Amino acid sequence: AGFLSSVPFGFGLGHSFDSTGVVSGVILKANELVGDAEVCWTRKAEREKPDTVPSCVKTDFKGFYAIQLAAGSYDSTIYKDGVALSNSQGITISGGSNSLKNFVIDKSEVRER
Repeated sequence: AGFLSSVPFGFGLGHSFDSTGVVSGVILKANELVGDAEVCWTRKAEREKPDTVPSCVKTDFKGFYAIQLAAGSYDSTIYKDGVALSNSQGITISGGSNSLKNFVIDKSEVRER
């Protein structure tokens, strides 16, 4: 049993996350990119103003996994190697008609490359 239909998806950011923020990117479905292969994110400390200028980086989309519940539908948890990541980083990723919202990523899984 296990995962119904796990599709590889994710991002290798050029910078690690060191504060809460929002990531916008694309979804990898059936090993093909959906949308533009660039991820943009905004990092801001709790005391900083919320209008922090976002950064962008090209990605290779390897290493992270999401569960596809139905065609064009995904749940709200990121999996890496079959293990759900912890709630240390709130992130939203969207691309085309498919989107992942309110899922999380473990800061330790996003490293300098």
